[in-house]
Amino acid sequence: MEKPAPIKIDTADFLKNHDQLQPLPGCVMKMQDMIVRPDVSVETVSRLLMGEPVLTAHILKIVNSAYYGFKREIDDIKFAVAYLGIHEIYNMVLSLSVVKTLGVAEKEELEQFWSHSVLTALIARYLGKRFEPLLSPERIWLGAMLHDIGKLIYNKYFPEHYLFIKHHSEKYGILFSESEKQLDFPSSGKLGGILCERWRLPVIVKDACEGHNVEDLSHDDGGSRGDFRRIICAANLMALLSVNHLNNEVKQDLFDRLKNHYKMNDKEFLQLMGEVYDLKLDLANYRW
Repeated sequence: MEKPAPIKIDTADFLKNHDQLQPLPGCVMKMQDMIVRPDVSVETVSRLLMGEPVLTAHILKIVNSAYYGFKREIDDIKFAVAYLGIHEIYNMVLSLSVVKTLGVAEKEELEQFWSHSVLTALIARYLGKRFEPLLSPERIWLGAMLHDIGKLIYNKYFPEHYLFIKHHSEKYGILFSESEKQLDFPSSGKLGGILCERWRLPVIVKDACEGHNVEDLSHDDGGSRGDFRRIICAANLMALLSVNHLNNEVKQDLFDRLKNHYKMNDKEFLQLMGEVYDLKLDLANYRW
């Protein structure tokens, strides 16, 4: 495969005036209005979602995933809203709507995106509970689920470049972000950040898009905003460490960085990664 031509992007205008980028669905805007009203009810939100059967089906799929671990299947959206809360359901609606609106046609690519995103969210929730219990699990979930939307931008607007980067990273067993640097292509994290500004997505999503790579793990931003970024960054790297296509040098580097980040010895970190593999196995039977 021949390397595609360089990409030139004006960050001030990219996506802002792009005719193919549709606005987010109306149900997202309606829910944004609802959640700030003190009198909003479970019934009202459930009725809105019932008018979006495809969206509701995806929400129930997430609700029934290993992320929540319900002992019985949940098939009533009203029960899901009542049990999980309106804000958490809104986060699901937002994340699902963002991906759907970007219109990824390739089922395999979409499956890989969701599988990695949900695993990252599972790991992030676990890390947050263990290391940063004061951080909002709902915000962690939203940022983790959408941290990779820059790759969907690549897939949509620069498909040849996306495939070239992907093949390059798999061929040499390196991270997608490292392939972007080696090939001198724009960062998918930056593309995700531009999309966040275009759609005015929550700051946790923009931070997650722009700060989930290896070098971001050691950045000390200060305050809870930095804590959110590092949790999602660590979760993403652990999810990547659990896959097989990375070469041994890259895996060892990730192992050492994450181990040192959490101030663990080899045995302690291996135990932590054992929990990650368990989470990954829990997701094996789900199709997104």
